[in-house]
Amino acid sequence: MNSKKILMLTSKFPSNVSTFITRDVQILVAAGYHVDIYPITPLNEDLWQFVPEDGMTLIQEGKVTVYNFSKKELLLNALNFWKYPSLGFFKEAMQIAKESAGFGKSQLIKSLYAFLWTLSLKQKQDNANYERVVSYWANYSATAAYLYSKYSASKPPLVMYAHAGVDLYRDQIYLLEKLQYAHKVITVCQFNVDFMKELYPHDFDSFKDKISIYHLPLPMKALPKVEKVPNQIIAVSTLHIRKGINYLVEACGLLKKDNIDFRLLIVGGGEEEMNLKNQVKELGLEDITTFTGQIPYERVEKHMAESVVLAHCSPELGDAVPTVIKESLMVGTPVVGSNIVGIPELLDYGKCGALFEPKNAQDLHDKLKVILEDEALQADMSVKGRAFAEKMFDIKINSKQLVEIMQA
Repeated sequence: MNSKKILMLTSKFPSNVSTFITRDVQILVAAGYHVDIYPITPLNEDLWQFVPEDGMTLIQEGKVTVYNFSKKELLLNALNFWKYPSLGFFKEAMQIAKESAGFGKSQLIKSLYAFLWTLSLKQKQDNANYERVVSYWANYSATAAYLYSKYSASKPPLVMYAHAGVDLYRDQIYLLEKLQYAHKVITVCQFNVDFMKELYPHDFDSFKDKISIYHLPLPMKALPKVEKVPNQIIAVSTLHIRKGINYLVEACGLLKKDNIDFRLLIVGGGEEEMNLKNQVKELGLEDITTFTGQIPYERVEKHMAESVVLAHCSPELGDAVPTVIKESLMVGTPVVGSNIVGIPELLDYGKCGALFEPKNAQDLHDKLKVILEDEALQADMSVKGRAFAEKMFDIKINSKQLVEIMQA
């Protein structure tokens, strides 16, 4: 049995985007750690289907434990709150709550929930012998990880991921204090380092040496042998307004006006699905557009490999380095991506893909048209993208870096 243990806090697990956390957990298990995953969001059983098989195997073999607190546990531990934390815990919780209120009512409620959740974690794991407590995000799970690390009896050092929009670019509740307290800070692109420097210009020196840029890795498989669907454009995304799929649909409407033969495949589900379907209908794209809804990763990968180009249309600060772009490069499918956040870094600043101006459907149309009409360019982008993915994202290379960060 593994003797080394890591406590990993995350916002939700399982989730419909469980692939990248699963890969990092695999790396830690291979390095001899047992990983306890504590999601702060209540369990949704329907989402287990989106956890990769390798991750489920680790759970079944007892190398990874996933624990979800029930509403009853949370309530009982809240009623007995006076037994567990120190006065310092409550004083700091009040400071965090005050700061949260400045961001809005929803943010305050989420922070209060994080405090309640931390009481349950302290009750269950106060004296546990963890080498590290790892927060997979820098927002509410990091608030819980910070309070646990600082006020539990065992006081394990905090390693904090700071990924993207959901935990770095907005609602930076108590973020500076967490960055300064953390033992190590993991981020995924140079853009994020520069963003933190801009956000805290006078305090950046107090935590800059803790930051490591770590590319969330991919298991580099052999290129799949699939038959391409002629001129198929694919988008893989949660269907939310912040993902910009509406700009892709608009660009496809322009491609149709150019009498270009193509198909559009939209993979994912979400609140914008009906609006997007109405937009598809208005532009006369119904016969050439397919919505798959949420599907398991294995099917997503197959669809990506069959497509001629993947479009990722982030309109604003949100996704820092979308995993789907790396996965598309891995299977040899060229990418057209927004020239924003860390996406240019993923495409080697346009050397292994095309960049378009965010929210500019005409520019997206222009980039897609060039690729769809040039098979030689498709082949060249495919080779360069795959080579870049092997160099930057291979799990065999990146796993060593993650283990070194955890052991430092």
